Amino acid sequence: EESVRPDREDEVSIEPPVVVAESSRPHVLLVEDNQFTRLLMVRLLESRRYRVTVANNGQEMLGVLQRMPNHSFDLALVDLAMPVMDGLTAAAEIRMAEQSHGWRYLPMIAVTALIGEENRQRVLDAGMDGFHGKPVQAEQLFSEMDRVLTEISSRLSGSQPTGHDEVDLEQVLRTVEGDWELLNEVLTLYFNDVPHHLELIQQAITESDLMTLCEVAHSLKGASGLFGQRARVYELAYALERLGRDGGEMVQARRLHQELELELVRLQKVLQTMLAGQRDRV
Repeated sequence: EESVRPDREDEVSIEPPVVVAESSRPHVLLVEDNQFTRLLMVRLLESRRYRVTVANNGQEMLGVLQRMPNHSFDLALVDLAMPVMDGLTAAAEIRMAEQSHGWRYLPMIAVTALIGEENRQRVLDAGMDGFHGKPVQAEQLFSEMDRVLTEISSRLSGSQPTGHDEVDLEQVLRTVEGDWELLNEVLTLYFNDVPHHLELIQQAITESDLMTLCEVAHSLKGASGLFGQRARVYELAYALERLGRDGGEMVQARRLHQELELELVRLQKVLQTMLAGQRDRV
């Protein structure tokens, strides 16, 4: 039987498959102690072309980042209730290391059965960026991952290496009606009072004095409102106030206090640069 060959112009051209370089695929650090959930999430992530590195608990997660502080991870998905070290503790430790040791910022999403607004707030207070309640729902999880990655990308493009929002200068100037001299006076008063606030917070934490912790953090939060409610100092003071009011753990309070100390130093440097720039223009 005579075979029929298509004319040359009708021949089908089969392109070789496109090979995606391994290093170009988004990289996720999955921190999960449950074997079944871990397998499910690895398969889901790989189906979306993610590379996945697995840690079984928060301590292993910390170990990975200690070995690779300039890691290649685009995102971490972190369970909260794990043996050895839980997700909240690990997240707080990582945020501290990013501040004090210059680790590359790691976006983190809690993936947990501890659902509800209270747990969502605990996640945010620990410095995590997103929340997904178990059981895992693929579309909702990927939607949350996309949201966090887009938000973090937007923040980092604004030159803030740790992912925190910079000072809202327009907000500050509106508060003092554009008076730079008044602003300088207000900031001097604010930073003169800061060491006293920090000392009282430290003492309250040491003595497990929740009422004093709540009151002093509330006072510092009110003063920090000058910089806007999205300023990190405001968020940290508010987190400490809430922890004191709701009877939170002192271990978490210590970490928030340490981060607040570092953030206040950073904030003062940013503001000093702004004021120096304004003086140069006058």
